Amino acid sequence: MTTPLTWRPTTGADSVPYPPMFDDLESPEARAAWARYLIDSREAAECETADEAIVRCRAEADYFEGGADRFELVLDTLTDAIDRHVADLTGPEAEKWRGMGFEESTFVGFFKTDTLVHAHREMGDAWDRLDRDAFRKAAAKFARTLADLAVDMRAMKSEGGAE
Repeated sequence: MTTPLTWRPTTGADSVPYPPMFDDLESPEARAAWARYLIDSREAAECETADEAIVRCRAEADYFEGGADRFELVLDTLTDAIDRHVADLTGPEAEKWRGMGFEESTFVGFFKTDTLVHAHREMGDAWDRLDRDAFRKAAAKFARTLADLAVDMRAMKSEGGAE
C-alpha cells in the first residue's frame, strides 16, 4: 500500500508551519518571521525522537511502491550494526573493538558515500548541459553504487550479519 503524499506525520522540522509572509522577504517583519521559522525548525528537528523520525520517514518512503519494505530493510540493517557494535564492546573481547569507528565496522564506507555524491553531482552537471550521454554515464555509476549497497544489506540480513 502506498501512502498518499497528502498525509504525512508532521514531527521535527516538518511540524513548524511556514511563516505567513513567506512570499515577501523584503520587509523587516518578513525577514524576522523567516529567521524565527528557521530557528524553530532547527529546534523542532533536534527535539524529534527517534521513534517519531522513523514513523515520519517510513511514511515518506511508503509513497514509493515497495518503499516501506526497502526502508525497513535499510533501517533494520543499520540498527543491527549498532546493536552488534554495542554487544562487541560489552563482550569478553571488548578491548579489540574499542575505538573502531562506524566506517571501519560497517559496510557503508567513504568510498560508497563519496561515489554517490560524486555521481549525483555529475548527473546535475550533465542535466544543466542537456548532455544525455554524460547523464546516463553518471546515472549508471549512481545506480551501480546503490545496487552494491542493496546487495550488502541483503547479504547481511541473510547471513545474520557481516563478518
